[in-house]
Amino acid sequence: MTCPVKCGQQPEARILSIFVIIGPLLGTFVYQRFGIYLSISIMGLAFLMSAGVLTFLPSQSGEMQGKLNSKFWNDLTEGFLIKPCK
Repeated sequence: MTCPVKCGQQPEARILSIFVIIGPLLGTFVYQRFGIYLSISIMGLAFLMSAGVLTFLPSQSGEMQGKLNSKFWNDLTEGFLIKPCK
């Protein structure tokens, strides 16, 4: 890996680990303080916001999508093949 890739992955991993710790704490606080209805409402709102963000992301080109799709099926079928041990 080159440095720009590593430099981009390190902060992402750090932020992800922070959210993994803080998320359940914050969710528990909201649930205990405000109840189940607000907790589920916040989760639904976060889901809708995520869907909205994904809507505005650029789509992959058809050629690239075809390559990814065929690679997926090749990898899947290769996992079921029994290969003799040498």
